[in-house]
Amino acid sequence: MSILVKYIEDKLSEKDQIKIDLMKGKYLCGKSSENLRKIVSFLNKNEGMFIQSMLCNCGYKYKHKQYYQEWAMEYRVIKEKI
Repeated sequence: MSILVKYIEDKLSEKDQIKIDLMKGKYLCGKSSENLRKIVSFLNKNEGMFIQSMLCNCGYKYKHKQYYQEWAMEYRVIKEKI
């Protein structure tokens, strides 16, 4: 039983993994996950992350967006609060 609980606790949710990737400065392709737009919207509105989008250049045949965290805006807000 403890092995099963350990496995569940170590596995990150999709939202947590996307949040970690954005904090690391990665650019996330909009086609990498079906729920990416919804998760990015949630992180923008509810958790105060400044996530921006731009046209992705991954080579997919249709135009779509990629998302990245604008850390400079977040730094600016924190500095103004101090």
